[in-house]
Amino acid sequence: MNDNKHLIIAAVVAILSVFILAWMLTGRKSHKQQPVRQTAVSEKPVSQKWQKDDEPVVVSSRPAHTSSSGGATMSPFSQAELEEMKARDKENEKLIEKAATSWLMNMANDDTIAEKTREKYKLKLNKAYVDATNAKKQKNYPLAVKKFYEAIKAPESTPVSKYYSLLNIKTAALKMKDMELFIVASRLEAKLIAEENLSTLGIAKSKEQLEWIDSFEKLLKARTDPAILDELVQKRMEFHKGKYPREAVEQMIFKEAEHYDKIFKELMG
Repeated sequence: MNDNKHLIIAAVVAILSVFILAWMLTGRKSHKQQPVRQTAVSEKPVSQKWQKDDEPVVVSSRPAHTSSSGGATMSPFSQAELEEMKARDKENEKLIEKAATSWLMNMANDDTIAEKTREKYKLKLNKAYVDATNAKKQKNYPLAVKKFYEAIKAPESTPVSKYYSLLNIKTAALKMKDMELFIVASRLEAKLIAEENLSTLGIAKSKEQLEWIDSFEKLLKARTDPAILDELVQKRMEFHKGKYPREAVEQMIFKEAEHYDKIFKELMG
């Protein structure tokens, strides 16, 4: 009898264990499925459908501009307004340039200002000279030479501005290693000193430089031109009154030409 009771109790415990295990498994399965349903809902929120299908389209007449990051940004101004602002900027630039020119002219013609200072204002009024100076700063020497020649021929050019233009041309010629251009500019400079009033710069009228450039040019050409060499030898022998033989005079001329050539090679860099 006792054995039967023990069997019945064991059977009941076994059945209860099965039900408890089944309940536990069913509960775990329901917990696993719940996040899946939440994820499915969160992947497509209601607001996304409204943004895609129901968002109103805004039409603007303002031009779009590309930002530095590459994206397009809306300008607060219309195309017509932008064009109007550009036109105003150009007009303002003209007004400023006109005012600056007027001020420079007043300073250049002011007798109470030192003459040398007034000449500086006159140089700034010479547009070709200003352009030439800028080209020289940028080391564009061919353009600088062209503009300095234009500055010399300009109606507003003065003897002082011509002198400074020629000095700059000589400098550019050395930078370009152009001896012929250097000689041409030097000759024009010498002629200017001989004919014009440059007392403002402390330069007196003189023909000495003109004579020097003539002699210098012939000296350089004497090495390759027999006729010029003969001319120089005759003058030197007359000057020294036959003190030196021809061969010695020729050597003196060649040595002097070599000396100048060395100096100018150093200046040319």
